[in-house]
Amino acid sequence: MGERFGLSTTLQSIAEDQLRHGDLPEAITSLTRAAAAFEQLGSAGDAAAVCAESATALARLGELDRAEAALARAGRHVEAAGEPGTATYVRLARAEYLLRRGDRKAALRELERAETGLANSAFDTRIRARSTGFRALIAILDDDPVRARRVLDTANKALIIDRDGSMITTSGAQPDDLAMFAHLYAALAMRDGNATAAAHLLGAAAAMLGTEDRRGYDNLVASADRAREALGAEAFTTAYQSTAGLQPTAAIEFLLSQVT
Repeated sequence: MGERFGLSTTLQSIAEDQLRHGDLPEAITSLTRAAAAFEQLGSAGDAAAVCAESATALARLGELDRAEAALARAGRHVEAAGEPGTATYVRLARAEYLLRRGDRKAALRELERAETGLANSAFDTRIRARSTGFRALIAILDDDPVRARRVLDTANKALIIDRDGSMITTSGAQPDDLAMFAHLYAALAMRDGNATAAAHLLGAAAAMLGTEDRRGYDNLVASADRAREALGAEAFTTAYQSTAGLQPTAAIEFLLSQVT
């Protein structure tokens, strides 16, 4: 049983890396295998989380019917697990699914439910960070940049809890979350007509992750494509690479410099 559990968690870790690189079909295959293994082990909470991640991958791929089925499967596991944290995680996946289906109001309602009852643990802070990112993205898609910036600025000010030399301590937020924020600030920069700033922010997102961010957040606002068109391919690459080569801590500092 221990060996099977180890295989399941390894598959889940591989899938998360594949999602980060935009390898969606491969991620779905890994997650499907992990879900089956967790189900055989009777680990309902882990199975729910993996099914939620599978729904996210399917939604980003545009396979919305399969994503909905994966969410329904995750919901059944949530009922069996009885774990509030897992239920919250599934709500986030459902919110992204609704967003990619075009139902922004329903997505916002799901995010509000996900944030209800959150405390100050590292897990809760990460959930809040991810939910914040989606709320800001929805504001951008609603053509409300003032609301989007207010949401992002408030979140960034709350996330950073300590600076000590070259170290920045965040209250639960991970590089994945902060990279998403960088993408959203890039979208706001493009709205302001500042394609160079957008390219810098997109590069900073890559620096935080250690790889080009291909999770699909930019697909909904097309910041990279519009910045490249505005600057020209060579100038865009130069601006992008100037921050993509930063150390992660320096990239986070650059992100924080965008806070008004």
